[in-house]
Amino acid sequence: MSFNLKKIRENFPALSQTYNKKPVIYFDNACMTLKPTEVTDSIIQYYHEFSGCHGRTNHLFGKKTTKHFEGSRKKIRKFINAAHAEEIIFVRNSTEGLNLLSNTLDLKPGDIIVSSDIEHNSNLMPWQKLEKKIGIKRIIVSTHQDTTFDLDKFKKKMNHNVKLVSVLSTSNLTGVNFPIDEIIKIAHSYGSLVLVDAAQSTLYRHLDVQKLNIDFMVASLHKMWGPTGVGFLYGKRDLLERMPQFMVGGETVDDTTYNSAAISKLPDKFEAGLQNYAGVIGAGAAIDYINKIGQKNIYKQINELNSYASDKLLSLNGVKILGPEDPSKRSCILNIFLENKNVVDVSRILNESENIMTRVGKHCVHSFYNSRKLNDSIRISFSAYNNYEEIDTLHDTFKNILKYF
Repeated sequence: MSFNLKKIRENFPALSQTYNKKPVIYFDNACMTLKPTEVTDSIIQYYHEFSGCHGRTNHLFGKKTTKHFEGSRKKIRKFINAAHAEEIIFVRNSTEGLNLLSNTLDLKPGDIIVSSDIEHNSNLMPWQKLEKKIGIKRIIVSTHQDTTFDLDKFKKKMNHNVKLVSVLSTSNLTGVNFPIDEIIKIAHSYGSLVLVDAAQSTLYRHLDVQKLNIDFMVASLHKMWGPTGVGFLYGKRDLLERMPQFMVGGETVDDTTYNSAAISKLPDKFEAGLQNYAGVIGAGAAIDYINKIGQKNIYKQINELNSYASDKLLSLNGVKILGPEDPSKRSCILNIFLENKNVVDVSRILNESENIMTRVGKHCVHSFYNSRKLNDSIRISFSAYNNYEEIDTLHDTFKNILKYF
């Protein structure tokens, strides 16, 4: 499909709203993307037409639910090129996927986990907890000053006691892409497994799990035009089969007695209880829509927007960027500091004056801000439905704020 911005914007109803006779301008896509009608329609269809349970019944509604639920699993399998559909485990979000792994991987006291210094709290806290609980060791690899990955430092930190390398693929802080292919090759040469947090990248960065030889990967659909409360964990089948269960109950067993249980095979083994059927079906619709637009087209659009916005905003006095100067290295994110301005107030004024929605704070990477003694920043993040006119409004509003406040 050719990229048609007008049609794409029409498919996202939230963008047609106005407040105080002004259109909404949504620049908080790194936190949450908006939803196209294809996704919301599929969710409504489930609730209105066949709101049944998957895998538990043989009636019409149950069969239709299973067909669509498993259909979404197959779409995600193809989207990341997993070898088997049962390697896709549905979870609520990347955070749950990371916690599932931290509670089921065979890690022992003294085993080492390596990660970077710009990981999201969700890829930091589970390993902190495990360090205190069983005595694993953690190694944090510092990124370059511009937050790009330092391969030389990484190589020096690696050894045969490293059991897991757990890193992001794209940073929610600065939008930098880590060299996942090189990281994996180095890690595997030491016998380490690799876990990729792809929450920030799966909308526009194609990650072929077989080609890259990824062991585990997590992602969240709410960052890829899909519903909230739906994510997935990918794991190589042999690894998942060896792992113990995290949550247990309905759907995770084939039979029980008062003293024993026959554990279900993948993927049911890890999908305890009644699932978010509507959300998973919506996830499948989101995958369809992303494929329709094309990840390359999405990536091209957000990079062009970021380049335009960077030129406009960095021309203003007192604006400094977090991350690489080159916008092509920052994907969809423009994260900035303001000299002598309260960023909370600035973000509030952007919203109240022109309906411009941004994110202010430490962006769930408090550890990085604290280590480098950085103040809060304003993160502006783009998706393929944003346009140049919105950036012009952002620039003009920023200019007035910096001048008069």
